[in-house]
Amino acid sequence: MSAENDANSAVLADELIGKTIGGKYQLLSLLGKGGMSAVYKASQLPINRVVAVKMLLSHLSSDENSIKRFLQEAQAAGQIVHPNIVTIFDFGFTENQQAYLVMDYLEGETLADYLKRKGRIPFKRAIPIFMEICDALDEAHRHNVVHRDLKPSNIVLQDLPDFGKRPRIVDFGIAKVLDAESQHLTKTGDVFGSPLYMSPEQCEGRSLDSRSDIYSLGVVFYEVLSGQLPLAGQSALETMRLHLNEIPPSLQKVSGPQFPIPLALENLIFKMMAKDREKRPLTMAAVKLELQQILAGESNQLSGNITHMKREFSRKSKTVAIAAGTLLFALSLSVFAYPGVCSQLAQMQLANGVKLYSSGKMSEAEASLLSSLDWSQRAGSKSGESRSLGVLLKVYESEHKDSEASQVRRRRRELIKEE
Repeated sequence: MSAENDANSAVLADELIGKTIGGKYQLLSLLGKGGMSAVYKASQLPINRVVAVKMLLSHLSSDENSIKRFLQEAQAAGQIVHPNIVTIFDFGFTENQQAYLVMDYLEGETLADYLKRKGRIPFKRAIPIFMEICDALDEAHRHNVVHRDLKPSNIVLQDLPDFGKRPRIVDFGIAKVLDAESQHLTKTGDVFGSPLYMSPEQCEGRSLDSRSDIYSLGVVFYEVLSGQLPLAGQSALETMRLHLNEIPPSLQKVSGPQFPIPLALENLIFKMMAKDREKRPLTMAAVKLELQQILAGESNQLSGNITHMKREFSRKSKTVAIAAGTLLFALSLSVFAYPGVCSQLAQMQLANGVKLYSSGKMSEAEASLLSSLDWSQRAGSKSGESRSLGVLLKVYESEHKDSEASQVRRRRRELIKEE
């Protein structure tokens, strides 16, 4: 588009704000403008419903091909009723013969804008989003509609109260063909689409079917998970050459260890991006099914890990309980045997022993030595008694029980002299 036409369109866009077209759509503000059309926020009179009005730029109003492509979008999306596809419910011409179509006004941001802010989406959050997109595209394909221009800027993440974000696909069946400066805009001629997301057959201008959309969605998926495009050259032609001949780098390698991606998911995305369309999944329904299986597999693995942790915790808890019970039983016997150090041991251990052992502050070996103190004293085993008292001394010192620790040290010195 020439600079003069661009300037004229900008002026016209400003002039249209506040105007009513079709007798019932009052234009409130300009939402955005591309190489072929401008999109306005509007109010549908007299019911005051907020809608979006997409209008063909004025200098194209006499271009027959542009009008046909504009009408094609209305016809393509108009025949598909799906919660993840923008609804188009009116088409017409202004008094100046500018074609326009009326569609849902979506509160939210495009996936492209979201990626600019966040960089990427973790796979567990991304999979449900892409399952909805697959469902929508499968419905479109059932109506023999191929989108041909799937990319993050054509997916709106609609904000829904209590339901998070719902992906909505926009710009069905229309090519942005006039802006030759950007790879992100559709090219004129026999090749339509955005080179960064185009399938190999699309790059060659061959006939397309639903598998071309599968390839493009694979590219979008790769970008969403890794934060970068799988293939991107310095120009549109270089990018198309890469799509025809080069294999993208490993998704796991690009994402890095801090953003793990299941191997099954990477395999699916690379299958979607197969150069030969015969090797891609046959339908979007097949892609969705694989995504469901991957997500279920991850959930089962998490559930299995939690179950294992619970079993391990239960096993250890039982071991601790049995050992602690044995320890308490041995110590309770010692209460009645000796009123001196042994009774102090029993009192201390009954209050703190299980807690210390269960929390890991006392090893099982130490607990066993401690519980054998009564037996060592009864049997006259001075070395056994000394070892047991060493454990008891450690406990008293950790509890800052200086008086009790002093008694234990004195008894240990007596044992050393007797040996």
